[in-house]
Amino acid sequence: MVERVLRPASEPLQDRDRGCVIALGNFDGVHLGHVAVIQGARALGGRTATAVFEPHPRRFFAPHQPPFRLQSGPQRARALIEAGVAFVVEIPFDAAFAALSDEDFAAEVLTAQLGARAVAIGFDFRFGRGRMGSPERLQQLGERLG
Repeated sequence: MVERVLRPASEPLQDRDRGCVIALGNFDGVHLGHVAVIQGARALGGRTATAVFEPHPRRFFAPHQPPFRLQSGPQRARALIEAGVAFVVEIPFDAAFAALSDEDFAAEVLTAQLGARAVAIGFDFRFGRGRMGSPERLQQLGERLG
């Protein structure tokens, strides 16, 4: 299986890669919890991709702490592909990204950049400035944004 890592900030997604079900998370590596999120995404039907943050948000918010990674970026990408996703999207995590509200993240990243048809997340996933977004909020935004 060929590893494909896309970076939407510098490489807009091709039409064939839009409209996927996105397994979304920090994915510091691929463990059983991450595989469960991918399986949940695959159960929704259609082509599945994984969106990950690079660098890991913990690295951005606490650069003085030791690196927190179960796998390197290439190892993680291979493991995600082996877990059944069509491709991996790396979302650059920087100060501008960290400042996005939950609604802006859903509208600008999930909808406009990725064209997500659906999103699968873990039970404790938080998103947006100050971790303002919850799984319930993502569902509300998904219904509103289509």
